[in-house]
Amino acid sequence: MKKIQRIGVMGYGEVGKTFALGLMPHVQSMSMWDVKLSDKSQASDLISHAKTHGVDVAQSVQDLCARSDLIISSVTASQTKVVAQSVAPFISSNTFF
Repeated sequence: MKKIQRIGVMGYGEVGKTFALGLMPHVQSMSMWDVKLSDKSQASDLISHAKTHGVDVAQSVQDLCARSDLIISSVTASQTKVVAQSVAPFISSNTFF
């Protein structure tokens, strides 16, 4: 089994931040993407938090997929299918979701 070195977090709210910060000491890199990054009024707080804690901010879902051996979907239940569908075209066959 492949060792997980790079983790991507889809959804950087309370749960996503908790996963990211808890797992960071155990991996080579941690990246995040959140749909709220598209909204300038919400993006700055997410970007600031990520940068403060050493989490890379992916430029898109495709970018997050390219950076990740494991993608954790930490979105609300109503968004799980939407997120899975957004990842599907870009995820590598070697990446866990």
